Amino acid sequence: YTARLEEELDEIEEGKEKWQDAMSDFWKKFQKDLKYAEKHMENIKRMEKPTDEKCEKCGAPLVIKWGKHGSFYACSTYDKEDPNTCTFTKENPINLPDLDSADMQGTTQEEYCENCGRIMVLKRGRFGQFMACTGYPDCKTTRRLDQGKKVPDIPLDELCPKCGRNMMIRHGRYGEFTTCSGYPDCKYVKQNFIGVKCPECKDGELVEKRARKGNTFYGCGNYPKCKFTSAHKPIPEKCPSCGSEYLVEKNLKAGPVIACPNKECDYERAAPPPPEPPATSAQTASS
Repeated sequence: YTARLEEELDEIEEGKEKWQDAMSDFWKKFQKDLKYAEKHMENIKRMEKPTDEKCEKCGAPLVIKWGKHGSFYACSTYDKEDPNTCTFTKENPINLPDLDSADMQGTTQEEYCENCGRIMVLKRGRFGQFMACTGYPDCKTTRRLDQGKKVPDIPLDELCPKCGRNMMIRHGRYGEFTTCSGYPDCKYVKQNFIGVKCPECKDGELVEKRARKGNTFYGCGNYPKCKFTSAHKPIPEKCPSCGSEYLVEKNLKAGPVIACPNKECDYERAAPPPPEPPATSAQTASS
């Protein structure tokens, strides 16, 4: 249809055919296929595949269903007409396009989210397939499938402070990160703490992170319970002007400064120069 329609559009542009006639011919042919599809085409969104898994909410069996972005688990008791039925759903890590071939035993090497350590799953969006974190909406990490092959994990001698198992270096979209090899039993992820308490929740430690665009930002280690973030590195020092709980380091064209994060406060001072690296033995000898 589309190939022939493009030819007819060219003919309409050249004045060889009227657009009303072209659309009328197209609709007559297309309408026949629509009527055939209504009678014979299966509605994949209504298809279900039984599983041995149980609903985490009500204990009923789970089934595999199919949506616009792939397959997923849903409670078998759900009824669209009854708002009191169980609405539990969860990601399907396999997410195969064919429901009949969804063998739950046939898994490949799992990929983990570099931000929270949860399993990544294959999903479909407007622009094709992509990997997404199962921690959504708490974690919104995604990765395009054309971003290169997965780098093998590297085991470490360092032990996990939570469970005692070995730590492991994994590679994600924004670089490498260190997490427990015991995932999913242990979800510990080693974070780059900067030695500053969170000024918002007063409990978590601030962590240096990487955003999707590659820029550095700082967030609370208690995320998602605490959603504090800062585009600039916080300093545990109160603002002498407005009393803000912290100041931030900013790199301006004129040089680095210490400033107040409060937009209504104009406190700012020059940042101290970074300490010079210690002189090497060769430099000492030459002097």
